[in-house]
Amino acid sequence: MRERRLSANGLLIFLIYGMFALFSLLLVVVGARVYRKVAATGEENTAVRTSFSYLANKLRLEADTKESIRLEEREGISVLTISGSGQTEEYETLIYYYDGMLTSSWPQVPFYGSQASLPHRQTHPR
Repeated sequence: MRERRLSANGLLIFLIYGMFALFSLLLVVVGARVYRKVAATGEENTAVRTSFSYLANKLRLEADTKESIRLEEREGISVLTISGSGQTEEYETLIYYYDGMLTSSWPQVPFYGSQASLPHRQTHPR
């Protein structure tokens, strides 16, 4: 009788350890999923914040007057155009959304007001 009782106690202890291990594993799996989701959301927020910061700084640094900022359509794409003049020539900075990314171009402008194409792409994650 006493051996049966020890066997039942051993089985109960083994069952408790097994449940502990199972719940520990379940907690790790759930935690990993939550971490992946939080990390992905943080990465997306960082990309958006970086794009807005880039755009705000470009406007602050390069836009001399209200007239130097225009919203145009070039090659079927809406483009934010910031015009300015350097020491020797005039320039335009073109900022637009292309292929899932915020993109900048700096075409040289032979004379003010020309419609330059969209070369020299530098992309920034959106």
